[in-house]
Amino acid sequence: MGDQEALASPGAVEEGSWRTWGARRSSWEELLPHVGQGTSTLLPSQGRSSSRNLPLICRPWRLWQRTTLCFAGTRKSWRRSMFFLAVLVCLLVVYSLMESPHRSFMSLVRGRPPESVFQCGNRGNFSLHQHHQPPKSSENRLREDPKVLLFTETQYSRLGKAITEILVANRIKYKMEVFGKSLPVLTNLSKGKYGTVVFENFERYLQIDQWNRELLDKYLRDYNVGIVGFMPTHEETQVGAKLRGFPLFIHTNMALENASLNSDNPVLRLTRAGGNVSGNLPGTDWTVFVSDDPNYMPLEWAYSSVPHYAQEKLVSAVLDKGAIDGIQRVVFGGGLEFWLHRLLFLDAISYLSMGRLSVSLDRYMLVDIDDIFVARKGIRMTADDVTALLESQKRLQEMVPGWKFNLGFSGKYYQHGYPEENIGDS
Repeated sequence: MGDQEALASPGAVEEGSWRTWGARRSSWEELLPHVGQGTSTLLPSQGRSSSRNLPLICRPWRLWQRTTLCFAGTRKSWRRSMFFLAVLVCLLVVYSLMESPHRSFMSLVRGRPPESVFQCGNRGNFSLHQHHQPPKSSENRLREDPKVLLFTETQYSRLGKAITEILVANRIKYKMEVFGKSLPVLTNLSKGKYGTVVFENFERYLQIDQWNRELLDKYLRDYNVGIVGFMPTHEETQVGAKLRGFPLFIHTNMALENASLNSDNPVLRLTRAGGNVSGNLPGTDWTVFVSDDPNYMPLEWAYSSVPHYAQEKLVSAVLDKGAIDGIQRVVFGGGLEFWLHRLLFLDAISYLSMGRLSVSLDRYMLVDIDDIFVARKGIRMTADDVTALLESQKRLQEMVPGWKFNLGFSGKYYQHGYPEENIGDS
């Protein structure tokens, strides 16, 4: 019966709802003056769940409470205003710097160009370098495709891995052997299999037993094959220690700087002499060589980082001409962490193999300049940059006839930089 009455009179429900709304409104108007005086007003819980579904504009007591809380703490409001003002000022300053046409502001955005640590001694001299031709063997007793025989300490040694990476990158075939008591087969049908022998640890070559040493040295002499060796690191510092069987002395655990090459040595092929590599060389465990015998020729010099040795040239790579036993050797006092040794290593392989293990000197280069034309403001080319680009192209044309930079173009980003950059575009 009660349900039928509720269904029959829906207007009665709406009328009751509007009466409740009016009663709440009058109670809010009575409580509103006390909110600003720091008193807390609690709204009746009856019907609160239904009022939460209403929009914020239909809940005026909520708006009033939030407004009152914002202005109640004047100190917090003042700090908040100052913070927003500071952020706004910073944004305006950054925007003005980005849009300013003055070069002083552009220099702040562009920054300083990078500087090179390598100083070329042939700067300004555009004459082509005369290469040292490796000596030619009177008789070719090696295979048509000789390899490099690499002796390593372990299969996963760090220096051995670096050596193999260089050989693979230059398409030089090799065979890696972990140093042991026996040697691999060196010949095949009276033909030598290897054009150069590389020792990751040169002291292992000095410690080979007499039988294997005689076999290896005989192969090296008969087939005109040389040895490339790297001096290992030592825990104890040695001063004036003599290499076994050679009139060559070493100092170990040296820190070096400012490397340069000997332009008179016949090993250089890819590498150019006449330059200086400034700064400290990687590592503090270098080995330097000392000898008065004319059989040993310096390939690379450096200076000690210690002030006591600062003015003395130290030999960090040496060439054994083979006058003593008929075997030529190139010994490095450091590993391949130094980038110049990577080039010298390839030159040594070519020289000691009589040119049979050499990479071609022909290079095909393409300098593609296109991303700079779609760059953002501040890093685009100015008129001075364009002039410098044309001057460098002219210098390269004196060494490489017909040299030109390959330039791209984008019409979408044309004339979309700073005024100085727009001049560079045009």
